[in-house]
Amino acid sequence: MATVNLGAIKFNWKSAFNNSTAYAVDDVVSSGGSSYVCIKASQGNAVSNGTYWNQMSAAGTNGTNGTDLSTTLTTQGDILYRDGSGLQRLAKGTVGQVLKINSGATAPEWGTDVGGKILQVKSEIITDTQLISSNAPSFADILNLYVNITPASTSNKILVTAHINISSSTGFRTFTRFTRNNSAIAVGATNVGSRTPVTMSSTGAGNQGAIVSMTFLDSPNSTSSQNYAVEGCTEGSSGSLRVNGELSDGNNSSQSRGISTITAMEIAG
Repeated sequence: MATVNLGAIKFNWKSAFNNSTAYAVDDVVSSGGSSYVCIKASQGNAVSNGTYWNQMSAAGTNGTNGTDLSTTLTTQGDILYRDGSGLQRLAKGTVGQVLKINSGATAPEWGTDVGGKILQVKSEIITDTQLISSNAPSFADILNLYVNITPASTSNKILVTAHINISSSTGFRTFTRFTRNNSAIAVGATNVGSRTPVTMSSTGAGNQGAIVSMTFLDSPNSTSSQNYAVEGCTEGSSGSLRVNGELSDGNNSSQSRGISTITAMEIAG
């Protein structure tokens, strides 16, 4: 009975190509990450020789098509993204940074978290009493009621608040104002005749304590240390005011001693 050679009825995997191995039709080998099938029996013919081999599959280029990213992502925390030419590595950011889109809206980048975040707080409380005899338009410092704060960026703002326990001579209003680096800030119009520009004005309490509260969002536009303080005076030439107590400051249970505070908070711009 005649014998009919049907050849291989399936591919024969022969592992990596070896120049000294004799290969038959339908033998399959690997070389350089690609695979090749023998189309003509031979020995010693490289897989690049199209007379004897056909390529079955090709190895991808590492880092550009997802087959092997180890050459692109080199460090723990790296992020992979695609730009106009292929896959790219974004190195990990630093502590406190957030992931955002760049100004061209074309790729991710790391940046500082901004927009309303409180970066630091400085606060001072005073309990000592102080008698102030200065009269408008002259102001006197409320002793030790100040804070120093250094902004991290010129675009950041400083939110300043103060609560002052104060009393004055009967019928005399008290004037208070914020200062920054010894210059008045957060005051009313300065071109209105003889009127005194102030941050707050309170009605004379007649020897009884009252609270004056002031708040201002300042833009120092600086990264140098900023000194925020409070000044006070009375409206008339014969009036006085006292901080943290009644004007008479008598030594009895009907008299009180309070506290005054100032707080400065740096707000990310």
